[in-house]
Amino acid sequence: MHDESEVAWRVFNNVDPSRDILITEGPLDVLDHSSPTASYGAKMGIDATRTWASEGYPREWPDDIAMSDEIRQLVDEKWESYGIDLP
Repeated sequence: MHDESEVAWRVFNNVDPSRDILITEGPLDVLDHSSPTASYGAKMGIDATRTWASEGYPREWPDDIAMSDEIRQLVDEKWESYGIDLP
């Protein structure tokens, strides 16, 4: 995905931290200055994809909610009336 808003929505709505976040230690790129030790440190992986019953998730996964074009236009008009400029 290249839509940052969509990625953020998926991460904040689909992730259970105890199940979907993995922190692992190991070699890093020499240009990665985030760790206190050169070329070695930790990275975090986040799985924000749909979780299936075969992965131990028994609940039904809900469908995405999508606004109709008419509702989207109405919302956009309301933002403008509140004095909020959208990019």
